[in-house]
Amino acid sequence: MFKQFLAALILVSLPWSYAQALTPNDAFYGDQWYLPRIGAPGAWGVTTGSADLIIAVLDTGVDLNHPDLVGNLWQNADEVPDNHLDDDNNGFIDDVDGWDFVDNDSAPEPVTVGVEDLGAIAHGTLVAGMIGAQSDNEIGYAGVLWDVAIMPLRVLNEEGVGTETATAEALDYAVANGARVVNMSFAGEASGARLRTAVRKAYEAGVVIVAALGNDAQDVDLSPVYPACFRSEIADWVLGVTATDELDNETEFTNFGASCADLSAPGTNILG
Repeated sequence: MFKQFLAALILVSLPWSYAQALTPNDAFYGDQWYLPRIGAPGAWGVTTGSADLIIAVLDTGVDLNHPDLVGNLWQNADEVPDNHLDDDNNGFIDDVDGWDFVDNDSAPEPVTVGVEDLGAIAHGTLVAGMIGAQSDNEIGYAGVLWDVAIMPLRVLNEEGVGTETATAEALDYAVANGARVVNMSFAGEASGARLRTAVRKAYEAGVVIVAALGNDAQDVDLSPVYPACFRSEIADWVLGVTATDELDNETEFTNFGASCADLSAPGTNILG
């Protein structure tokens, strides 16, 4: 089983000496210390993203009506909403907004009724916003990408826990429906053949797969975590991300290990 961790996709931005840095006017951008730290303003001077880039967020679900996300959410243009038919013949009925692989329905939103763990149900929306909140719109926060198509795929329940099967099915869906990047901010010990095959196929299809290394302060060279540690003898299939603080030091809670850790990114005091 998997449990979510607050370590979302933070695209690494290079400083662009020939581009003018951009500063968005989002109300709480000043609280997002991590964006200048990764050089995002300089990168925005080159590009703010593209609506043609589909990033699948496998998590606890995404609030489809969030005012800082609605313009950057993926839509399945080949599906007619609410007609109870599989218009595009992809095996999923009315999957206009994505899919819920926990409850097996077309509403990839977090379950909120009777839930006590607010951190878990908000996690997917927070991750989606960190990746691609609508930016420079005077409200909320800025995303790493101002323009993007976030594909919400719910694989973790209201407690932030999921299964290999749900994750593998969501990965297959993401690849089949055009995702170029898949973000999985969770980790666990499950490493079954079904999930391994889905990760390998996504990698072979050219999809960039990003996963958190987890928050147990353990050496994953000794105790591997998945999906971050999936690889073959010759290829590393997943970009494993560890967490750093405001001074670029490793946090006291992040997992680590040369075999699975590929990138470090801000992972503490993250507001979004």
